[in-house]
Amino acid sequence: MRVAIPVLGLGVTLLATVVLGQAALRVGIDASIGAMLVTGDPAYAAHDEFKEWFGSDEVLSVAIPFRNALSVESLELQKEVVEALESIAGVVQVTALISQDDVVGAGDLLKVRPLVPADFAESFQSQLTQDLLRRRILAHPVWPGWLVSEGLGAVAIQVRLDDSPEAELRRDQTIAEIEATLEPLVGGRGFYLAGHPFMKAEISRSIGNDLARLLPISFLVMTILLLSATRSVYIGLVTSVSVLISVLWMIGSMGWLGLGITALTNTAPTILIALSTACFLHLTAAFQASEAVSANVAARDALSRVWRPMWVASITTAVGYASLSISSVPIVSEFGQTLAVGMIGTAVIGTAFLPAMLALAPSSRRRVRLAEGFGLGWVLFACTRFVARRRVAILVSAVVLGVMLAVSATQIRVDSSGPQRFDENSRFRVASRFYRAQFSGDVLESIYLEGDVGDFLEPAVLRKLQRLQRASEELPQVDKAISVADHIARMFWVFRGEEGDPRRLPDSKEAVAQLLLLYESSGDLNDIYGYVSSDYSRVRIILTADVQSSSVSAQLRQDLSEVSKRFLPEFTGHHAVVSTEMLLSNAADVIAVEQVRSAALALVLVITLIGVSLRSVRAAGVMIFPNILPLIINLGVMSIFGVALSDATSIISATAIGIAVDSTVHLLVSVREAEKALASRRAAVLHALVTTGRPVVVTGGVVVLGFSLLLLSEFGSVAELGALTGLTMVYCLLADLLVLPSQLLLHTESSDADEGVFVNYDGRWVAARAAEGEDGHWDVKALADQREGEIDRGKIGQVNRLKW
Repeated sequence: MRVAIPVLGLGVTLLATVVLGQAALRVGIDASIGAMLVTGDPAYAAHDEFKEWFGSDEVLSVAIPFRNALSVESLELQKEVVEALESIAGVVQVTALISQDDVVGAGDLLKVRPLVPADFAESFQSQLTQDLLRRRILAHPVWPGWLVSEGLGAVAIQVRLDDSPEAELRRDQTIAEIEATLEPLVGGRGFYLAGHPFMKAEISRSIGNDLARLLPISFLVMTILLLSATRSVYIGLVTSVSVLISVLWMIGSMGWLGLGITALTNTAPTILIALSTACFLHLTAAFQASEAVSANVAARDALSRVWRPMWVASITTAVGYASLSISSVPIVSEFGQTLAVGMIGTAVIGTAFLPAMLALAPSSRRRVRLAEGFGLGWVLFACTRFVARRRVAILVSAVVLGVMLAVSATQIRVDSSGPQRFDENSRFRVASRFYRAQFSGDVLESIYLEGDVGDFLEPAVLRKLQRLQRASEELPQVDKAISVADHIARMFWVFRGEEGDPRRLPDSKEAVAQLLLLYESSGDLNDIYGYVSSDYSRVRIILTADVQSSSVSAQLRQDLSEVSKRFLPEFTGHHAVVSTEMLLSNAADVIAVEQVRSAALALVLVITLIGVSLRSVRAAGVMIFPNILPLIINLGVMSIFGVALSDATSIISATAIGIAVDSTVHLLVSVREAEKALASRRAAVLHALVTTGRPVVVTGGVVVLGFSLLLLSEFGSVAELGALTGLTMVYCLLADLLVLPSQLLLHTESSDADEGVFVNYDGRWVAARAAEGEDGHWDVKALADQREGEIDRGKIGQVNRLKW
């Protein structure tokens, strides 16, 4: 591999950067629910069909606290808010206590009238009038806990949004307009938002905030690190520019592929900054270590030494991420595709652009070692001595640790929490706590039942529907269950002069039909068509619940299905219990389970690729244990400390496999090349640890630091991903420095004990192959960085023999 014409590499890079830079401008934020759901999930298709029957479930809930929600002042504010919300584009329907209709009168005089009359400012002046209204509201089967808190200290206004594709594109703008409308109206009392539209808007906002925060911080930190490690302004800056181009190429590729920035791909720029920095450091380290006087020659020598391990490491990392493409959840597969493309682009830039820029380095370039002056050499030397003396103990300890933690990992929980994606003090979590305290939960679940025309006018069926609701409310997660049976029972209670059991239903289908006819004569049956279809063949039971994790959601779905089949089996289909929340929770668990396959696929592909590229089955076999051990440690530690395998943490294994082999490949290649020159495995391992070990430690630290920066994310799940991946990279680094060399040294013959030594040659310590004579004099046969005929015996000083 040569760097003959720097202009060619620069020209190709510039052209690609211009083209991909234009594509990058087309990339937008994608916070859609569809990207987070399982592709082809039959429950998803059933949910879409149910929405055609009963309308969109894109409901934004607006909660406003009051001292007394029924005071004239409070009612006037509620009226203003409802009128303002109804005027906003994208709002389909606004349901609020102030705009509810109520049934009054007895017998054939039953009629519908507004719960709050238009002249409430005059008619509600007396405390008696307010008390009558309070009792009527609290006696209603639907309103308390749904539209108003039990203590009347807050109201919840349910805003149904347009769910068309066009409206989805401007959803964030619609919610921003709703917030801007509410702020001047409610003033200092404040308001809280809840529901999936708000969650999506908060995801979108957090993605934007994360990009604005993480991208510049990551780039600045890596630039400072590069300047410190290389001790060269020019080399540090051109390497930083190379990193920036890699990120731009990746984002541009997203534009070409039509991908948006999701809650996962949002982390891709930060991750790629760390990975590309680590990749390029191997090249700059080789360039700075070169003895060539000419920068062009030094760049050519450096590239010839590292291009193979650089490409192998980049491709294996890309394969690790590409293994995520088999996921049936778009947000995960797109994350894998994005970083896989990014790593290939990094390899291209590391081959074409960066060497060309290094070839143009100032003539005053001096030979230095990476991270010189930080005491890293002494650390590596101590590590080498430890491995030389304790290689068997290291391997035995690693195997025992791996087995123990593998057993522990079998007990790990699979669980994902939607709310915990957000920080504890985020608006979403604060609003969620308010809703759980004031209302009947902040999550809407649904049971959809389907029969024949008129089935849900039958009193016997409606009574079973009531029993189903009561049984559902006995579940610990469910606060309230609402159906058409509640509305019909309310009508019948008023029809009977508000006497007797308010839950009693008519005794005949004809009586039910008569009630509905009376209601329709002065009201609008559309008020109940959110619970029943117009031909009374389908019903929807709406449940308000407190669901904080996917395991709770899965259990609730199972329990509700069993309850529904117990009371109305003939109307309960396979996907009768479904909601957006349940679809999201199911997708999170599917992701976690799928990643077992992704990790296995990544391991097989990566090891096979390395075996082919290095043309050695044995080399591929040697890499298996030190690269799978960190993954076992990560899962075992998660299990011990009770960290669940979630949609975020589950992708660590598949991605870490690709990243972990980077340093392993560089060390293996270094050992193989040194072994050819020194004819000694021991001397070759020593040489690899003290030379290639330097960039391995530095790049490992870079990757750990890069993932640690994700702790700054507004998403709790992303911060957790960053912390656990960073720790996994620490495990990988320790495995490369301790387990891998111990494996390589395990089968060396005892007669070679005197061959692996360090020699002080011309004032620096160099790995060498030497033999000790009877007089204690050392005969140096080969030096790691000197050809055999070029060794100056006069420069050989102290020999440091390791105790093998």
